[in-house]
Amino acid sequence: MDTKFELWIGIDVSKDSLDVYIHPTSKRYQFKQNDEDLLVLCKTLKGLPLAMVVLEASGGYESTAAGMLANSGFPVVVINPRQVRDYARATGVLAKTDLIDAKVLACFAEAVRPQIRPLPDACAQELSDIIRRRQQIVDMLTMEKNRFAQARKKVAAGIKEHIAWLTDRLHDMDKSMKKTIQDSPMWREK
Repeated sequence: MDTKFELWIGIDVSKDSLDVYIHPTSKRYQFKQNDEDLLVLCKTLKGLPLAMVVLEASGGYESTAAGMLANSGFPVVVINPRQVRDYARATGVLAKTDLIDAKVLACFAEAVRPQIRPLPDACAQELSDIIRRRQQIVDMLTMEKNRFAQARKKVAAGIKEHIAWLTDRLHDMDKSMKKTIQDSPMWREK
């Protein structure tokens, strides 16, 4: 029987902070969402017998922490929030605070043992950001075009200028996306 002691780390990520829970020791930490505190987090975890570090996907706020932890050699998994909420409900955890979420993430990691996959490299993350921004511009263009169709003369002129500006930004995003793809190592290999 394997008696190896392993720690499961749950990190609840918000815009400004990281709430960390270490299972089964019940140690808790809070770090600011900045480079200095992320370095302290990495130093805190260094040398511990880690099985896994789990962060919940939170609209991109987890990217920096996940990237820094992965680059430091930690086994990192970014989890879909719905999976964790389902797990929490199934285990009777209905309250939702940052600390409780961090604990649920750590317990989820131990119980489910999600597969560790490599995080996207910097190029893939950049391309994802460009695609996301391009979609936002497309959405804004659609809204402005709908407004323009209903607008009266004085307002329509401003909307028309904004549509032209957004169209230019869309072309910029397309160029940026093409360049990012062509500069990627995978593109160069092919």
